[in-house]
Amino acid sequence: MWSSCVSVVVGDPEPVFLCGLISVLKPTQGFKVVGRCHDARACLQAIRHLSPDLALIDSSFLGGGRFDVLASTANNLRTRLVVFAPTVDKVDAVAAAFPGRFGVLPKDIAPEQLLRCLRQAAAGKEFSHLRGAEPTGIYTVEVEHSRAAPLTDRERGIAQLVSQGLSNKEIGRELSLSAGTVKIHLHRIYQKLALQNRTALAVLSAQADLSAEESEAFPASLSEKDV
Repeated sequence: MWSSCVSVVVGDPEPVFLCGLISVLKPTQGFKVVGRCHDARACLQAIRHLSPDLALIDSSFLGGGRFDVLASTANNLRTRLVVFAPTVDKVDAVAAAFPGRFGVLPKDIAPEQLLRCLRQAAAGKEFSHLRGAEPTGIYTVEVEHSRAAPLTDRERGIAQLVSQGLSNKEIGRELSLSAGTVKIHLHRIYQKLALQNRTALAVLSAQADLSAEESEAFPASLSEKDV
């Protein structure tokens, strides 16, 4: 499967966002993360050495004259750059500050929108600088697991599918539910976990998945039986 996946290098200074991003870019969605970086220098080296199809980088990596180097390297390797603006209202500012042949996406973009835009970019198509449909910062989301209401098995399943970038309709097909029922479940999940959108849920779910890999168990706050 991996041989047919779009290869991606991701770079961001914030570990939580990087973790959530990687959790969305899975082989089952047609992507393979071949490099992950926390600073601009490492990201540049990864692009040069790995020649990925796409490079997803934080806008802070473009400062200090690094934009020209990154853009030139990407163009020489035919790697397409996609830049993340901090928030929806910063998209135009980033695009104007660093004019060039790359797309600009807000960090609070919904996973399914992200995947759709990246597939367009990988296919060589241009996409408009996206002003996300769910403009809520995901870095200010702080949930104490001990206080969060537990999720049912059904809700946990939906949360995991959200982290994979599936839309409500796609989740419904996976679980034999209508899109409307999935939406109702999501509303309950947001209320229980004190979240505001599916992007924040995807990040939280990714963190839970990583914890599960280490402890072989989902966090207690996300482990109630379906009722």
